[in-house]
Amino acid sequence: MRHKNICLICGERYVGFGNSAMPINDGLCCDDCERFVVIPARVRSIMQREEVGAAPCPQKRRIS
Repeated sequence: MRHKNICLICGERYVGFGNSAMPINDGLCCDDCERFVVIPARVRSIMQREEVGAAPCPQKRRIS
């Protein structure tokens, strides 16, 4: 059985498991909102961190 849920970004129903809506929302979103809202927000966040000289991904730091 496929799950029917409500996207926490656009409010529309979606079928399936959904996608993480972070950094826009703490819940799940539909495929369209992931593609057109969430992923661009993640890219902007990465670009802003790189502009100020911060490490793009804290998990990639080397431990000596």
